[in-house]
Amino acid sequence: MKQISIFLSILFFCQVFLYAQQGSDWQKVKCVSSDENIAVFTSEGEASKKDEVGNDAKRRLFYALFYKGVIGFNDTQPLITKDNTSYTAPFFNESQRYNSYILFTEGEDNTQKVNKKHRATCTITVSIKLLKKFLADSG
Repeated sequence: MKQISIFLSILFFCQVFLYAQQGSDWQKVKCVSSDENIAVFTSEGEASKKDEVGNDAKRRLFYALFYKGVIGFNDTQPLITKDNTSYTAPFFNESQRYNSYILFTEGEDNTQKVNKKHRATCTITVSIKLLKKFLADSG
């Protein structure tokens, strides 16, 4: 019985470690500047196809804003405290709702190939005022 509990404990810690690694991937997002209306972020995107890197960087940015917090902007205070997936799911699927709040993106074409994946760090300007209004209306 003791061996089973030790094994389960090890399994649990491995799972936590893997989750932490995955979560840190979303924190390749940083705030460059912000005010109450507009914020500029950098976000690293990664994809198997070069033309999908920018979309991945945008999804990572919105995931971090919503669920993790971005250092220098909302730190460890995610914008979403109670998730309503009918509103947030379109930000992460093919609907690409995030594009409604993005004012400007650059760096999508400056990709490098690393381990058979294309990567780029994009600079993304977001209308924070509109995004917060959307979240307030949807929550």
